[in-house]
Amino acid sequence: MAAADPGREGGQVRRALLSLVALALPSRQRPRLPRTPVGGVRSDRGEPRRRGDEARRRAAPRLSNFRLAYLVRGDLLLARSRPLLTFGNVVKTVPQDRIEGLREEALARLRAMRSRPSEDRLPRYVLQLHPGQKHVLVVDSRRSRLYVFGNDQGRPRLVADFYVTLGKNGVEKIREGDQKTPIGVYPHVTGNLPRSKLTDFYGAGAFPINYPNEWDRRRGRNGHGIWLHGVPADLYSRPPRASDGCLVFANPDLESIGRYVQVGRRRSSSPTQSNGAMPRR
Repeated sequence: MAAADPGREGGQVRRALLSLVALALPSRQRPRLPRTPVGGVRSDRGEPRRRGDEARRRAAPRLSNFRLAYLVRGDLLLARSRPLLTFGNVVKTVPQDRIEGLREEALARLRAMRSRPSEDRLPRYVLQLHPGQKHVLVVDSRRSRLYVFGNDQGRPRLVADFYVTLGKNGVEKIREGDQKTPIGVYPHVTGNLPRSKLTDFYGAGAFPINYPNEWDRRRGRNGHGIWLHGVPADLYSRPPRASDGCLVFANPDLESIGRYVQVGRRRSSSPTQSNGAMPRR
């Protein structure tokens, strides 16, 4: 019978929390995270604590509406007094569905960070890009991640990726009101709706796509109003499954994605829902 090592388990949770904080910082500001030797346990507790203080200090000014960051901060402060055995240590009076949504977001962000596709892995649905198509956007629904591929002489090349919220009931939209995100190829971004023309619900703006397309209609799928859009000012992000079918991003991410979208051109951008991993090419 082996006894659990709370010091090791607590250290693993703490390092995962520091990774989440680092993900929210620009690369030039990200603190170096403590490393644990394989099969070993750190004995210098001062260094991880100093790194945690540095991450919290740098993240605080720019994450005032990032609820996940506050949960992480609470756990990092708690780690000063005792080992952490789980993520999201809060009092029982806090609604558990909210905490569960934050846990799911944390897992999605960590998994994406640890399994970012290498440059030799490409989406199986994108074989070659038309010369007039500068970028293609591919969504992996299992990872809650949007990947941006640039056109490198017809060959897709990964240039950026972003956390994305999808429909409350998952993917494969069939009918209006099913709260699912459609799976398909949507090469026509029909508009660029600025913040000034929308309610605060849509955040930094919106990019409607051409759902349903001709293939969807032939398959009997209906509905409308599938957009890429932001979040209200009092939020930084939403859980992985929380929209009514749209693709929802943190406002800074949506603004970045906007640089890759060519509005109104049928070959400009292809938001594609993918349930599969990116195979080696």
